[in-house]
Amino acid sequence: MATVRQFEIYFDEIFPGNFSISEEGDKEDFVIRVFYLTAFYRNQPLCLFSIKFPHYHQNFGFPLPPELEMVKLYEKCD
Repeated sequence: MATVRQFEIYFDEIFPGNFSISEEGDKEDFVIRVFYLTAFYRNQPLCLFSIKFPHYHQNFGFPLPPELEMVKLYEKCD
């Protein structure tokens, strides 16, 4: 987060993203919650990220580290 602030990038949602529109799916013995986060640069949309959090429902735990993926790159910012 400190690095994105240095580059004047900000997000339209509170990190890691809007829970109400996040998605969840099963994978082996854990579930993966996917959040979507739009990045902005100088008040223009830059890209859409997905952040995947593998976790257990039964107990508080994370079997794998989160994954960050760029889903969409918007038109060039001025």
